[in-house]
Amino acid sequence: MKVLGFDTAMAACSAAIWCDGNIAAYRLVPQPRGHAETIMPMIADICLEAGIAVSELDRIGVTIGPGTFTGQRVGLAAARAMVLGTKVGIVGVTTLRALAAGVQPDSAPLIASLIDARRGEVYAQVFDRQLSPVMPPQVLTPERAARALTACAEGGNDLVLVGTGALLVADVMEPRGFTVTKSQASPQPDARHVAALAAAADTPDGIVPSPLYLRPPDAKLPGRKQD
Repeated sequence: MKVLGFDTAMAACSAAIWCDGNIAAYRLVPQPRGHAETIMPMIADICLEAGIAVSELDRIGVTIGPGTFTGQRVGLAAARAMVLGTKVGIVGVTTLRALAAGVQPDSAPLIASLIDARRGEVYAQVFDRQLSPVMPPQVLTPERAARALTACAEGGNDLVLVGTGALLVADVMEPRGFTVTKSQASPQPDARHVAALAAAADTPDGIVPSPLYLRPPDAKLPGRKQD
């Protein structure tokens, strides 16, 4: 199976070609903006390096959020543009699951993916070692996220925290005597994990995934003028 995975949802732009369990080509550029100008040339570069045309791909994996409003839209628009006129299916991968996939599976029984959502909030979701969700994705204050994570860890399950919001939540939990481990994995979604998750997903049904917005965008589109 040949899979292209890419991410533009947060403060980096990355793309990878996954071929039968191996990464054939990979690029990552840390950048908080400018994803629209970067992602298509990056994909062209890795396809050339791997010797694979888009029409030869079995599927495309793309992050659907949560993340920046613009970044999510850029990624999905790029995926739609690439599959026009082909039979290549698109698999949506959440940024929270992609982050969890970067954590070593033996680190702890539970993985908490936490993204700094600004405005005093984090995007949060907990997964088990098989990356099955233990709680749904939510937008919470660090205080509420700490309570939710504590509830998930009842019974002695250890937690490993990953993502740009990990420190925000750890700073609430640790003074209360709750032991947490902050993962050394990248705090940004990695296209290599996006591609691997897309490869393992069910066969795409031909429907383009929708972005995962856990709250309205910070920037509002201009309202329609009244007559």
